[in-house]
Amino acid sequence: MNLKHLLVNKGLLLSVACTLLLGTAVQSWAGSFFFSEGKRCHSTPKQLINATLVLQIEAMESDNPELYPGKGAIVQFYQNRHSYSTASYTGAAAIEGKAAYTYRRLARTRALETAQDEHTGQAYSTRYTFENASRGTWVRVYEDHNTTLSGRFSLSSAETTGVAPGTHAGKTVVLSVLSASSDYLPEGQFPTPGSAIFQHYAADGSYQGIGHGPGTVDHNGTYSAIKIAPNTVLEETQQTIPSINYTASYTMVYNYDTPYSGSWYQSFADGLIKFSGTFTVFETQ
Repeated sequence: MNLKHLLVNKGLLLSVACTLLLGTAVQSWAGSFFFSEGKRCHSTPKQLINATLVLQIEAMESDNPELYPGKGAIVQFYQNRHSYSTASYTGAAAIEGKAAYTYRRLARTRALETAQDEHTGQAYSTRYTFENASRGTWVRVYEDHNTTLSGRFSLSSAETTGVAPGTHAGKTVVLSVLSASSDYLPEGQFPTPGSAIFQHYAADGSYQGIGHGPGTVDHNGTYSAIKIAPNTVLEETQQTIPSINYTASYTMVYNYDTPYSGSWYQSFADGLIKFSGTFTVFETQ
């Protein structure tokens, strides 16, 4: 076997290894894995054309917080190398816009995007840290008002319908709590990691929740849900806890990995409590 054949075979083995490492979510449209000169796997895509990027909002620091979304999600649809359309889902109707951008890979797992809103002229930059080809964390800094937003993101092809359902009506979602925190309430007054919540969604827009574990409570209310990306559903809920006669709203982001499971993040009562975990979903009997 000559040197050329050895190099080709080595490249094939590296390709297989990287595919296994990065998982089945690798999208060829984004060039989500390839090799640097050092032959290392890259989870950072070369470009984002025809991609849908969901920025899950988990934290905000701002001198003018009323001007920026502090919950929900921002969805970016990349039409080409120079511009993307955007929609912010923060509890009301989506706020749509468009921005000019530049994107470049900084390292094997990091990328930097700079953008300017075409309507307001506001400039901002976003740093992405990829954990695999389709998930990671993001931090966005706006030049005006000393504002920073951050959270987790998910990336998918805009050319696929994805696995998220169009509605949760007629379904039961089992929420496993893996993380829960509050800057205002003592422990024991909200669900703790390891607890579970069964939420039954009706077709008339109402739901019932049954808690299992420390800090959980039974509750009910109304909900609305919208599929904002191929694998993401955003839910707005008005929740009532009858045992303490308390009503508050929350925003939930469901990221589907399969048609029946995935991860979730919730900002309850505008950040009074923040939860996250995994979920499974099935048809209510």
